[in-house]
Amino acid sequence: MAHAQDAASGAAAYPPAEVGLRGQTDGAQAVMHALRDGSYWTKFPETKVTGEHYDLIVVGAGISGLAAAFAYSQQAGQDKTVLIVDPLEDFGGHAKRNEYTTSEGKTLIGYGGSQALDTPSFFSPAVHQMLKDVGIELKKFETWFDQTWGEKRGLGERTYFFAKEDWGTDALIVRGDDPAEWINRTPMRDKAKADLIKLMTAPDDYLPGLSRADKLQKLADITYKQFLEDYAKVDPQVVKLYGPSTMDYFGVGIDAASALDAWTNGNPGFDGMDLGEDAHPLMAPSGRLSMTGPDPYIYHFPEGNAGVARALVRALIPAALPGTTMEDLVLTKADYSQLDKAENAVRIRLNSTVVKVAHDGDPASAEKVTVTWAGEGGSPNSATASHVVMACWNRVIPFLTDELSAEQVTALNDQQKVPLIYANVQLRNWEAFDKLKTDGFTTVGNFWRRAEIDFPVSVGDYK
Repeated sequence: MAHAQDAASGAAAYPPAEVGLRGQTDGAQAVMHALRDGSYWTKFPETKVTGEHYDLIVVGAGISGLAAAFAYSQQAGQDKTVLIVDPLEDFGGHAKRNEYTTSEGKTLIGYGGSQALDTPSFFSPAVHQMLKDVGIELKKFETWFDQTWGEKRGLGERTYFFAKEDWGTDALIVRGDDPAEWINRTPMRDKAKADLIKLMTAPDDYLPGLSRADKLQKLADITYKQFLEDYAKVDPQVVKLYGPSTMDYFGVGIDAASALDAWTNGNPGFDGMDLGEDAHPLMAPSGRLSMTGPDPYIYHFPEGNAGVARALVRALIPAALPGTTMEDLVLTKADYSQLDKAENAVRIRLNSTVVKVAHDGDPASAEKVTVTWAGEGGSPNSATASHVVMACWNRVIPFLTDELSAEQVTALNDQQKVPLIYANVQLRNWEAFDKLKTDGFTTVGNFWRRAEIDFPVSVGDYK
């Protein structure tokens, strides 16, 4: 959609209030795709030299880039000049704040990406210190997040929606404590029902004769789809039911997630195999975290981890986000017109895709680096810096510079991005959820994987 633009910064007037598809949109990726395809420099052969010089230029205004700028300002001095450049309309990268106004004039705050601070007990001392330095007190989430909200209302995460297009009929199945009872109410065929009941209540040892170590190795070597099809030998409808079950946490379906990781995800079929209770090096890091993380999942701003990004911006450019407390952080609107002011020691330049990074001369001895970005209309602009931090998606770095080793380029080219889409929907009331006693439902064979009520987080006057 069209955005009102601020002449000084090129930023949308107030991105959190914009609606429609946001974040990594086709428009936001167009310049980088043209660079990848070799057409960008053909269309824009001339670069405008702005004459700007900074002590540091950071490529990327996500949490990593903002944190890099903050650490540099702490260590080198707050008088040092920093420019942070990002292609998106808002800072925060994958951490997005959404704001909505109800018909009664109340503001609702939602998140459009990175959701929560997961397991702070595992954070490094440096991360804890940074959070403290930007004014984030983790203990406040213990009272902000109503951990008993669902329990007090008798709600549970136990509902499946079977779509007619895939299952022959629309069916909303509220799961109870007895698997056989709710499974028999699904539109699955009889064999699939029987196989699922067995998988959940009395699974066999599907890897007989193997030691525990060999079982763990085998489960790491095969996908959960292979486990269901070739070892548990369940009906294809059971495979279909669980097809997207690992997407929420691992970003891929069961055709790509290992059976070992599916076990950490709570998928059924492993209770008869004596796998122990310990995390294993063969698990993905996310799987190990899921098994061993001791913290409740409560460290969540109303805007998700956009709260962290906002705290960093407040520390870097106080005029853009006045205040000192966590409550201020949530309740204060950011002034995007302050982000790219010449008088700021730190500036954030949005809607600007970096297209080239190169040392001025021999990288071993050069004293400056030139950074070029696509400005208004897509045409290139450049500035120099004494230092550069590449805090963008690492996969694009080989397209921005030719100063990497072949080994590094190969390693970077191995990365893949996982598509993730959130949609926030404002409801007039939540009576349908209350009647079903569920806080959300999983869809089977639908574009959307889950729908759920947002987390119960209250901050100051915001409920």
